[in-house]
Parts: sequence; structure tokens; C-alpha cells
Amino acid sequence: SSGINAEYGCKTNIGSKTYTATQKVTLFTPTATIAPTTVNVYTTDDAHVISCVFHNIKAQVSGVTWSPATQTSGKYNLADGSFNNAAKMQTSTLTISKSQLLALKASGRSHTFTCKTRVAGRDITATQTVHLFTPTVRT
Repeated sequence: SSGINAEYGCKTNIGSKTYTATQKVTLFTPTATIAPTTVNVYTTDDAHVISCVFHNIKAQVSGVTWSPATQTSGKYNLADGSFNNAAKMQTSTLTISKSQLLALKASGRSHTFTCKTRVAGRDITATQTVHLFTPTVRT
């Protein structure tokens, strides 16, 4: 969605003349989504990419953070993405490498990742919980 449009006006009479003025305003209520919110991932996959979509924003956001991930070569790749002016949205991504999937699995089966940015003084967040599986061959 691209905001709610509203028009405000005022009118006054001075003597026998009437004066009017109007102003159009677009109101934005930013949100963030990650779909699906829960996903099963195999540690044999080359990588896992999480896409966080910021909706109803009026400009490019930068410095998107991903918790608990930080930009680390060979582990995590964070990208702010590009602003789509027509749709008033932006998609930020977190790529988790195959080696990091294995490291995460060693420390626990489930991990929750949160994207966050600040818009108009307010934190906008979304999360995805990743359940990790390592297939085994039975003989």
C-alpha cells in the first residue's frame, strides 16, 4: 500500500471576499513482513535467504540490522535492498551460508532472525524462525 491520502482545507471571509486554501497529505504507517514466519531448512542447502519487506515507507531505508546476525564474510551477508517508489516498499535480505547453517545446527535446532529498521522514530521489525535439519542416510 502507498499511504492514505487526505486533503485538508480552510476557508475564511474577509469583507465580501472568500479565501480558501487546501493541502494534500499522505499518511504512512510503516510495517515489516517476512514470509513464511517459520521455515524448515536443510543444512545441505547452499545457503538460506531471508527476505524482509518494509511496506508503506516513503523513502529508502539504510542500515537495516539483522539480529543475531552481523555482516561476516563466509557466514552472513546483509543487504539493505533498493526502494521501490511506486510500491513504497523495500526488501532487505539476510543470506546465511552453508557453513553457518552447519554451525547454527551444532548450537541448536531452531534459531530466530529479526530484521529491524527505524522509520520516523519508530522501530519496524519482522522475524523468521529457522528449523535446521541434517538429512542422514540409513543403510
